[in-house]
Amino acid sequence: MNWLFVAEGAGVVALVYVLYKRGTFSRGKGGGGAKGGGGSRKVEERAVVVGKGQISYLTAGNPKATSTIVLLHGFAADKEHWLDVIPLLAAAGHQVFAPDLPGFGANFPDPDGQYDATALAKQVRSFAKQAGLVSFHLVGHSIGAIVAASYAYASPTEVASLTLIEPLGVTGPTESDFDRQLKNHRNPFLIGKAEQYEGLVAYNTVTPPAMQAARKKRRAEGLADNRPFYQLVWSKLLEGERAHILDWILPALKRKTLVIFGAKSKVVNQATGKMLELRMPDARVGVIPDSGHWLMLEKPKELADMLISFYRGGGPAKTARKAAPAAEPE
Repeated sequence: MNWLFVAEGAGVVALVYVLYKRGTFSRGKGGGGAKGGGGSRKVEERAVVVGKGQISYLTAGNPKATSTIVLLHGFAADKEHWLDVIPLLAAAGHQVFAPDLPGFGANFPDPDGQYDATALAKQVRSFAKQAGLVSFHLVGHSIGAIVAASYAYASPTEVASLTLIEPLGVTGPTESDFDRQLKNHRNPFLIGKAEQYEGLVAYNTVTPPAMQAARKKRRAEGLADNRPFYQLVWSKLLEGERAHILDWILPALKRKTLVIFGAKSKVVNQATGKMLELRMPDARVGVIPDSGHWLMLEKPKELADMLISFYRGGGPAKTARKAAPAAEPE
């Protein structure tokens, strides 16, 4: 008997079983969705095979909904950062998908993987294809905003609208506290010990939200244990020439765009919003009061309401105005 063949076969069976338990095969290529004919706010975790691995994601809403939203989380985060936002969007009639970015959350942090913006956008596109998504509203937070903008730049016909929440990779008119920290060679997102997670939450929020103890422990240990991996991802996305990658991507985008800031964020200065309105003719800017960088944890309802209004044709008014051209001499 070929024991190597048997061992390999057992490994495949184990992988299939894990994916089955996660719900990967429950809807075929159509992706995930809440059970029940009309859909619901119930959030389910599923996974799809992408490349050599898998992408875990959360989903809710009616699979027959005419509007689909894809939410991309930020750095030092995972898909569960959207847990309080997803049901609100689903209740408004949208089908919602929130994947873990490659290497984050439940996905394997492959040190040999490709983590630049283009590579991550391609992997998110592969996820969308596997989930059966054709056109959708794309939302990205922090580094997720970089990935979302890169996706919209490369595949504009697949993106119905673009929302950038607290986007990194943009040169702002005023430095943030985070910018100053980076200049001093300190990245607040990178922690080396699990007990530093409390400080990370405090840095990214105005009022630290309640968090399940088990979830907090898992996130804290995951970030600390995988610090070299997260340092690698940061270097691929936001060091050297890539530090301001959105400066050249955003002006080229021709998609309806909403940019959202936390009014008290230490990471991105909200003055960046007015600059983006001037550089992006189809952009609108919204600010959520009393919130920091992780505003989906602090203000999920306010964030969901702003997104829903935007999708219904409302949203913030355009406030920035270009200076009027000088009158020609008579």
